[in-house]
Amino acid sequence: MKKLGVIILIVFAVALVAFFWNKSKSPEVTGDVKPLEYVSKKEFDQEVARLEQKREAEGRLDWREAFQLGVVYLHNGELKKSIEILEEARRYKMNSHNLLESLGMAYHRDGRTGKALELGDMALKLRPDNEHLKGIVSAVTMKEALKYRKESLEYKIENEPVISNAIKFELASIYMGLNETDNAEKILIELVSKEDATHSAFDMLAHLKAMKGEFDEAIKLEEQAIALSPETEDYKLRLNEMKKLSAVKEKNDYHND
Repeated sequence: MKKLGVIILIVFAVALVAFFWNKSKSPEVTGDVKPLEYVSKKEFDQEVARLEQKREAEGRLDWREAFQLGVVYLHNGELKKSIEILEEARRYKMNSHNLLESLGMAYHRDGRTGKALELGDMALKLRPDNEHLKGIVSAVTMKEALKYRKESLEYKIENEPVISNAIKFELASIYMGLNETDNAEKILIELVSKEDATHSAFDMLAHLKAMKGEFDEAIKLEEQAIALSPETEDYKLRLNEMKKLSAVKEKNDYHND
């Protein structure tokens, strides 16, 4: 169970990474796609207007221009428009890994993870040396597996009269991995209140409290985890780190008062 907790926390950290890019302009790309460059928002808006006008007048854009416009909408959070235009570009250029990546990102942000993974795999077939994309596809695939397991455990808890603490702890771990911290906290508070509470439950709740900046409570919980499992060196390291962070927070609070 300890190993499961570690794996979940790793997935949680990976899941926080942006799916492909997070820049204020079009991504730098290589090969056959030229990025859209601009030096001011005015120039940026003018170029978008030009491309939209051309698209309306001619019925379509060159696939490179469609790619640029689709990425612009993607960065602006206009996902439906981005998907529409990038799919339009894809009809005329099916073997651009940059286009497939961008379209996959748009689908992912729109909540259509299955389609995003399909496009990610297609991009990897064109550029199998893209280690960054490999890591992202792997992380998203693992996150989808967590979601499936979460739904299975939630159904089990809702429909079965007796549920073991191990099942509840696993669900709390998954909630942590998916950043559903409120749901995780409810389960963990229940688990640490039991007479047979485990050191793993105290440790995970301490981690959650520390994430929320509640260091006094986190320290108390980590100390209880250590009391139950004094041989676990990782707990001692985490406790020391929490104490350091708590001291920094107190110092900042003092100067802000």
